[in-house]
Amino acid sequence: KRNVPDDPLDWYGDEGATLGDTYSFDPCLHLPRKHWNRVRGLEGCNWTEQTFNESDLSWKLFPRALALAEAAWSDESVKDYGDFIRRARQHEKDLRNRFRVNCGPVLP
Repeated sequence: KRNVPDDPLDWYGDEGATLGDTYSFDPCLHLPRKHWNRVRGLEGCNWTEQTFNESDLSWKLFPRALALAEAAWSDESVKDYGDFIRRARQHEKDLRNRFRVNCGPVLP
């Protein structure tokens, strides 16, 4: 459970993916190596029946989109979750202050 007050993601309870889960997602984990070249990218879905407005959507989207991008495009050998959290916190500040985006909290 995320334990974030007023978190719009709490509707699904304990089944939700954390930021760390998203960051560490490996689309090839259960595929035989010979099929890895068939993976072309990742998708981050949003179930709109539980998204009420643009502010709610951006809360759900950020910072998860940052984690998903790194999961999709960064080689495992260069991934560092601590460094990601540091950079995501800076993006969170920029999204909130410069772009007025209702960004969800960056929780390690």
